[in-house]
Amino acid sequence: ESVGMPEARIILSQAVIYCSMTFKSNACYEAISAAEKAVGEARPEVPRHLTRAGASDYIYPHDHGGWADQQYSAVKKKIYKSRKKGFEKELDRIHENVRKRIA
Repeated sequence: ESVGMPEARIILSQAVIYCSMTFKSNACYEAISAAEKAVGEARPEVPRHLTRAGASDYIYPHDHGGWADQQYSAVKKKIYKSRKKGFEKELDRIHENVRKRIA
């Protein structure tokens, strides 16, 4: 039901590397603030396959070409709003490809 060490260090290192190298934008700041607000308001249930009890149903994306067709959040709200500048334009393209894949 949570990510802790040592796994969290991988997630944190990716975030630090991305933030240090990207065009500076407050989109991430606004997104994390919106995400915290959404979670605080809704208290969404963690999908079963992401819990210890449902771990056997989890599909490991690295064993499937880097993609697993599974739900990671019950929140359907748009949290991140791109500024369409710098690398965010590339992220928009990637996000659109993901949206097409899950549609």
